[in-house]
Amino acid sequence: MIDLMKWSELISDDQYKIVKQEYVGELFISTVWLGLRHFNNSFFETMIFSKNGTEAMCRYQTQKEAEFGHEIIMEIARKAYE
Repeated sequence: MIDLMKWSELISDDQYKIVKQEYVGELFISTVWLGLRHFNNSFFETMIFSKNGTEAMCRYQTQKEAEFGHEIIMEIARKAYE
C-alpha cells in the first residue's frame, strides 16, 4: 500500500501510469495503471478506442497480466487488420 502523497505523485506521472499505448490501423490500444483498485481487485486496464469511441476494455490485477493482455489484444487487432 502507498500513502496519499506517493499516490498523488504516481498518478500524475504519465511515464509511470502508462504501461503501453499503440495504434493498429484506426484503433488506439492503451494499457494503464488505474491508480486505485477497481472491480475484481484490478489495478490495470486495457482499453480499445476507435473513431466511434470505446470498443472494449479488459482489467488486470498485476502489471505482468496487463502487459501480457495488451500483447494478446495487439495480436488480435493486427490479425483483424490483415
